[in-house]
Amino acid sequence: MISFAYYLVTVALLLALVLSNVLTSLIGISLADQISKVTTIPTSYIVPLVLVISLAGAYVVNESLGDVAVAVFLGLVGFFMILYNYSRIALIIGLILGQVAEITFHQSIGAYDAGVLVFFTRPISLLFFLALVATLLYPAISRRLGSDA
Repeated sequence: MISFAYYLVTVALLLALVLSNVLTSLIGISLADQISKVTTIPTSYIVPLVLVISLAGAYVVNESLGDVAVAVFLGLVGFFMILYNYSRIALIIGLILGQVAEITFHQSIGAYDAGVLVFFTRPISLLFFLALVATLLYPAISRRLGSDA
């Protein structure tokens, strides 16, 4: 059972959260007209400022020029992704979920003696694999058949 002291702390934190949300909403609504004027600033002023702040932030974290080089490299990757119409969201999701997916993959293989075959012998995982294959092959098959994808 939770003691009375923890109960008071919990209630105080919840009240502080509610109060901060109400105050933030009131301030945001009252300053909406002034804040919306930021969108009229030309990008030729905003881009250099954001670039300097981003590179300074990359340097300040570890005080390493290597971090700045990584930031510049990833900025160039993002630029070329825009230029060649690649999805930047897919890259971000892959970078975030890649490590989790790899760990889970190795756990799945280690849990069964079948190794990688576990993904093809279990019914649900086989269904997901076939859905993946169908999703990847659908554009090519629909183009070959002449229908719109």
